[in-house]
Amino acid sequence: IAANGIQNYRVYRDTEPIAGSVEDRKPISSDVPGDSTYWIDTSKKKRGRTYYYAVTAVNPSGMEQAAPKSEEENAAITIPDR
Repeated sequence: IAANGIQNYRVYRDTEPIAGSVEDRKPISSDVPGDSTYWIDTSKKKRGRTYYYAVTAVNPSGMEQAAPKSEEENAAITIPDR
């Protein structure tokens, strides 16, 4: 458990903005340590596509914080066409 009380982070990725519940979503990564300050998506991506990311924190009891309430809270990256 990190000093901030976070057991781990879960990272979600989609090609559409992520807002509201992540209950029915599978995280792209669910084992990011609670004391981590960064995470790198090394999975394959398609050229010209925009990917949206949302991160949630999980406490030692396994409770996950709420997902972003609005699309503006997502991180987004567009893969160049070439």
